[in-house]
Amino acid sequence: MVEDRHTPGGRIRMKYDIEFLENYWMPFTANRDFKADPRIIVRGEGVYMYTPEDEAILDGSSGLFCCAAGHSRPEIAEAVYAQLQQAAYVPPFQLSQPLSFELARRVAQLTPNGLDHIFFREFWLGGGGYCNEDGLRLPLRSWRRPAATLCVARASLSWR
Repeated sequence: MVEDRHTPGGRIRMKYDIEFLENYWMPFTANRDFKADPRIIVRGEGVYMYTPEDEAILDGSSGLFCCAAGHSRPEIAEAVYAQLQQAAYVPPFQLSQPLSFELARRVAQLTPNGLDHIFFREFWLGGGGYCNEDGLRLPLRSWRRPAATLCVARASLSWR
């Protein structure tokens, strides 16, 4: 960081030099280009993200790993905090926690009759290809079909 100062509204403005930006290698980003002209977000509020210059940018992308529920929402922060007081994370492999079952029950109430088994896939564990494979494998297993059924998909996103 080269400079920081307060604006009349009390917000901090910052300028970044290449040395400050060097160590973080950003995924899905042309890093050399980004670091030559960094697009830094310092806060979010509602559906907007803000630059160090306090310029509002509509957050319409929702990113790769989240939904556009808005930034700095007290009800979301309170729910996350309440969960963090219980357990930060419980891996869904031979373990679970009550809220997973509660969410599955609520989702099942929204689905048509007969579609009442809910499977949550953690995106960071795979990618679109895994989701496609799960979408084929789980019904086959639940219908007691052989697990060795071969399905070939073209243009399926997979990180393997």
